[in-house]
Amino acid sequence: MRWAPAAVDAREVLVATAIEAARAAAGLRRAQAAFTGALAHAVEVPPGPDGRPGARLLAFSPSAYRPRMTRDACRQDFLCVLGPRGSRQLGVCLGRVEDRGEPLSSAEWTLTVSRGRADGGPVARRVGDLETVHYALQGRTARLVEWKFAGAGWLFVVGALIRPADDGPGMIARAERSLATWTWV
Repeated sequence: MRWAPAAVDAREVLVATAIEAARAAAGLRRAQAAFTGALAHAVEVPPGPDGRPGARLLAFSPSAYRPRMTRDACRQDFLCVLGPRGSRQLGVCLGRVEDRGEPLSSAEWTLTVSRGRADGGPVARRVGDLETVHYALQGRTARLVEWKFAGAGWLFVVGALIRPADDGPGMIARAERSLATWTWV
């Protein structure tokens, strides 16, 4: 059970969480149904809140959800299908660079707290018009490859969660092809 303040009925929190999870699952099913393997779906993230810049990119499916704020003040920008066997591409505005760090220091911190799961990086890498810091983490059921970069004073991360059944190098190349289309709005 999730913790909730005493003034809030815990059942309401559980119901709201279940509704949110059901909406996300429905959105992911819609994205999977629209997946074609072609870089043909425009994903647009509008600016805001708090002065966060917006962005556009092409992806292999529509996003499973509209941008939304999280409890830790991050903006979840998109979640798209990357591969036919469960791989995903996701983007998050982590917060202000002054609060979250430059891309390199943020990547180093992520690798430090990953407890030995680092599987490469951090490496400076230009992708399209973006100067990124690239690294990878190996999990039990998937490999997470991330690119961190800054724009207008905000720290962003775009990741590829690659399932073993999908071609790893092919998924990384796909994710970079999509990220290379990133433009600021």
